[in-house]
Amino acid sequence: MIIAEQLSGTSSLNVEVANNPAVAISQFDVQFDADSAIRNKSLYGNGRMQVRVLVLISGKDKDDNVVPLPNSVLNSVFPIYYNGGQSLGGNWSVWGTENDYLHELPSNTLSKRGVLSETKTGNLNQQLPHVLEFWISSEIVGTAQIGAKVELNGETIRTNNTGANKFDSSVTLNALLPVVYPIDYFSLQTVRVENAPSLSPMNKIYLRLNPPGRSVQLRRWWERNGSAGYPGSEVFRDVKAPKIWTFFYALAHEETKTYPVPLMNGGGTFPVSVNDRRGELTLVSVLNYKTASGPKKLGVFYFSAIDEYGTEHRLSLRPIFYADNQLKDIFLDRG
Repeated sequence: MIIAEQLSGTSSLNVEVANNPAVAISQFDVQFDADSAIRNKSLYGNGRMQVRVLVLISGKDKDDNVVPLPNSVLNSVFPIYYNGGQSLGGNWSVWGTENDYLHELPSNTLSKRGVLSETKTGNLNQQLPHVLEFWISSEIVGTAQIGAKVELNGETIRTNNTGANKFDSSVTLNALLPVVYPIDYFSLQTVRVENAPSLSPMNKIYLRLNPPGRSVQLRRWWERNGSAGYPGSEVFRDVKAPKIWTFFYALAHEETKTYPVPLMNGGGTFPVSVNDRRGELTLVSVLNYKTASGPKKLGVFYFSAIDEYGTEHRLSLRPIFYADNQLKDIFLDRG
């Protein structure tokens, strides 16, 4: 079960119930952020991008005084499909906490994120309503009108204008087709590691996404049919005799700050700073002289890069060879 977070500035979820318990709901509203005038927002239907939805709720006692609601009631609050009243689910997911992807598309109307001002309360006898926070994502393209439900005294109360209470409040989310960029919007930039050992020249290779007129950050990646190992995943390794050169390429895990690049003849590793450009992924490479022979890895490296909106881009790194099959360079392509 998803338990929504109650925002700071409101009563704690560990509510101390008033002398007269709530017998009914006095306020039950669904909205985006602090601006109740915004009723529609868009997101990418990629299963990762989230939009924040707030539920404002308070109870009233038998004398119509506004009173707080106990934990058992607050924990029963959950988003629903406005049409039909069922709990939001299926291809739409509800999360109790936010992830680190962007939550706003440029097309969304910007709104002030926060809780309602205390001026929303009518008088000193009223209390600020509980403000519960949900993060909603979609795995498909489509539209969902979203309300909420709560359980009180054995009754399910919904905000879809049904039942005796007739609460009517909802927001609409439009899940859009995620943007797929042409491969030439992705690029690799090679930067030499200046302080590397002379017999082990090293490079950092930055992968970035630059659509015309803007920059889209890349947040993370994983190897196809695998994971992003720590500190990274080996991409290519080539050992050539009699020249005795070893080529080594690795894609650093997004949380790695320093990658231990292997040196020649079992000489340990050399630390190279990685992920030092915001929104770009980092490969490291080294050309070791007179390194002992070892296993080769020269197949196509298939991986997915995830951008700041949570959209997956299926890519691959392919080796380029000289005429004598010596590894020359790497090539970025579709996965």
